[in-house]
Amino acid sequence: MILPVEEYAHVTVVHSGSPFEILRGKYVRQRFAPHVHDTYAIGAMESGAAKCKSRGRESTHAPGDLITIEPGEVHTGEPLTAIGWSYRMLYIPREVMARLWNRDGQMPRFARSGATDPELSARIAQVHAFLERNADPLHQETALADTLRAICERHAKPAAPSAPRMSPHSLQRARDYLEAHFAEQVCLADLARVAELSAFHLVRQFRRYYGVPPHRHLELVRIQRAKVMLQQGARISDVAYATGFSDQSHLTRQFKRVCGVTPGSYARSYR
Repeated sequence: MILPVEEYAHVTVVHSGSPFEILRGKYVRQRFAPHVHDTYAIGAMESGAAKCKSRGRESTHAPGDLITIEPGEVHTGEPLTAIGWSYRMLYIPREVMARLWNRDGQMPRFARSGATDPELSARIAQVHAFLERNADPLHQETALADTLRAICERHAKPAAPSAPRMSPHSLQRARDYLEAHFAEQVCLADLARVAELSAFHLVRQFRRYYGVPPHRHLELVRIQRAKVMLQQGARISDVAYATGFSDQSHLTRQFKRVCGVTPGSYARSYR
């Protein structure tokens, strides 16, 4: 992977238990576009400082801080100063977290996207380095379980019982249309017609319910489909064509804005 000298990013696929990804990186000019993960994103800041926008507010992260982002939480990330930041991230699948946090069927919720906790931040960094070394699977799983359980016990609580928020059928139709036609050129007029809303009202309400406007959701769907194809060994040029990007360079730019690594580096992690 070719990055500026002062930047690097590396994804490792951990195959113990349920496979999941971890990332170690340093960014100076990287600006993460608004995006979501379908996993918990649990991390530790190692140097520098970054700022993140999530849940309608901005927060900062510095060495000794934990990063705790829930599945489906729209967020951004960018350097706070000219020296950038470095961190280690664990992308923990829901089923893994569910096994560790069995509280009447409720998944853990974090009050904020981060917290100052040097002890647990250091433990995350240690576990991350341990997972990168591809050590004994049982040892890996035990160390990971102990650390995640400690984070949840100290910084999370079960979600309050409530009926799930249902989006209006009109917005759900629009979202379903985007996910079914992600490889095509979708225009706002078509989407408004599917939703049976005015274009203006659709954009405003879509952003309100899903945290991103329709065009951004479409990009995130395309990137998620691209990740699956890259995991399966598809060529990057074929992935770009199949997922609706104009060309390979377009895919590369958008992929790095969301994933922090290039498609080529991501694909190599799965070989």
